[in-house]
Amino acid sequence: MKLQVQLFVLSVLILLTGCLADTATSIQVDDKTLAKQYVKEKYGYTIIADKEPVRTFIMDKKLLNETQYQQLWSVQEKEPDAFIGKEIATYTFTVDNHPLEKQYGLDINVCVMVVEGEAIGGYSFPDTDELLFGGVNPIDGREFEEVKGLTFLEWREQWKKKYGK
Repeated sequence: MKLQVQLFVLSVLILLTGCLADTATSIQVDDKTLAKQYVKEKYGYTIIADKEPVRTFIMDKKLLNETQYQQLWSVQEKEPDAFIGKEIATYTFTVDNHPLEKQYGLDINVCVMVVEGEAIGGYSFPDTDELLFGGVNPIDGREFEEVKGLTFLEWREQWKKKYGK
């Protein structure tokens, strides 16, 4: 009888351990936490402020003819085609240790785009209310040509052929 009780307890412990292991692996990180990890782990930035609100949009081919979305995609390593019809959430953080801090003499904001639980890229810009000319910068502060391997004019021509306008 004592052996049967021990076997029963052992069986229950094994079952519970298996259930707990399944629960631990199924816990998903929320998108904002994922975006923070992306900023810290991939680029080594220190987040000094969390900006609100989170901006979301459904990627649509029509958006690709709007200047702000053209600028956004011009500094991405990935092309927008894979994200057409999907919701993109953009999380913004003010960071420290960004290469553009010296150039602008200002804190830098980075935006991380997240689709279906995956950080797909991002962009950066100075944290200021003053009017600055130009668009966004690559998230890591590189030059446009380093990201795309083309001049802006070459890239713009290819974009027009592919997406119109």
